[in-house]
Amino acid sequence: MQIHPLTFLLAPAAVLAVGYMQVANDPDIKATRAMSGATEQQKARQLIAADSAEATRQTANDRYSSGVCLRTDRISQGQKYASVPPGTIVCDRSGWTARIDEFGNVADMAYTDDQEIITRLWW
Repeated sequence: MQIHPLTFLLAPAAVLAVGYMQVANDPDIKATRAMSGATEQQKARQLIAADSAEATRQTANDRYSSGVCLRTDRISQGQKYASVPPGTIVCDRSGWTARIDEFGNVADMAYTDDQEIITRLWW
């Protein structure tokens, strides 16, 4: 009996193709890949959020340390300071800082939880 030489090439390729098709169509493997992709996206979002939070914290720390903060008891988004010049930095007792925009509105809010910096400004 004579075996065609191409059989040695085609038989392993066929076995690999069948195995690949089974793996590619396996719903558990698809779900695992989807979860893995979602996990990586979540990690990227967390890194971006952490970097953003650190930048915001540093901005607030710089504002408190600048010595040019207008002290106020509480800052909130949408708050208006009609008699405060634009560009003025305001700082409150709880760690929030903001810049007053050209319309007298609170803008560019930033938060720090560094109690030492906050206390230095207030006492």
